[in-house]
Amino acid sequence: MKWMDRKGNVFVMVVLGMTFLMGSAAMVTDVGLAYAEKRHLSNSLDAAALAGAMELPDGGNATNVAAQYLSLNDVDPLDVQIIIDGNSIELIGQEEVGLYFARIFGREVALVGAKAKVVVGQLGMFTGIRPFGISYNAENEGEDNYGYEQGETVVLRLGVGDGTSGYYQYLGLGNGVSEIPEFALNGYDEPISIGDLIETQNGVAASIPNKLEKDVNDWPDNFDTTDWTDYVYDGLDPRVWIMPVVDFSNIVTDPENSNKKSVYVIGFALAYIDNFDKGTEEITCRFIKGYILDGTVDQSLALNTSGPYAMNLVANE
Repeated sequence: MKWMDRKGNVFVMVVLGMTFLMGSAAMVTDVGLAYAEKRHLSNSLDAAALAGAMELPDGGNATNVAAQYLSLNDVDPLDVQIIIDGNSIELIGQEEVGLYFARIFGREVALVGAKAKVVVGQLGMFTGIRPFGISYNAENEGEDNYGYEQGETVVLRLGVGDGTSGYYQYLGLGNGVSEIPEFALNGYDEPISIGDLIETQNGVAASIPNKLEKDVNDWPDNFDTTDWTDYVYDGLDPRVWIMPVVDFSNIVTDPENSNKKSVYVIGFALAYIDNFDKGTEEITCRFIKGYILDGTVDQSLALNTSGPYAMNLVANE
């Protein structure tokens, strides 16, 4: 009868093996479903938080816009807690995920959760600015963008003969004049903050404006010039630049070299590069009211209408 005992042992082992396989299938399948749903919920909360943050400091509008984005992404706003705290918006949500194989073991659903928090405020520091100083327009202090209206045309680089003492609004970043073309086209690779003192750059080699003119004319023009507000900067449009706003009424002269002058950064400007006049070498731009996703929020500054805002996704899971 030993062969019957062996047969019985094999049967028991097969049953145990099938149970293990079914349990493994339940775990793999249902864990995969739960993970996919959590990713969907997390991405939806991120998008809703970023959209809502663009309405701050109006907490009511921020809440409504966040709820609309949740609905657009098939997330029930009633399942999400929306918390407004001054210059931040936080979303905390959870959803039920229907299980399949796990029902064999008596479990039909699982809860997944996610949260996202966005802080918005004045742009206080940025890596990638272009080497041009935008002059603060004190005469129109009440306007957006440090004295300039949205969509207003502003001279970025003065034309030949218009500069003062050989200064054409270039800034002396890095190693000075030799690196202006690189920084103009790709941005300065060190962070610049509000309050920094930056040296001005006098004199410009003829090859610099010629180089810029060629590249500017070759750039695609993807910007919608009918809307100068709520632009979200991602660095992909070559015609949209971030530049420091400087105070030329407070020029600092080096006591050991009177030709070496510097200016303070008082803010930043987000601008669309509009035109390069090949004849005069003058560059013009227009101001945009927008948001910088990878900029640094200066939380010591109150939300106001000057300059671009930075939005930081400070917590998401």
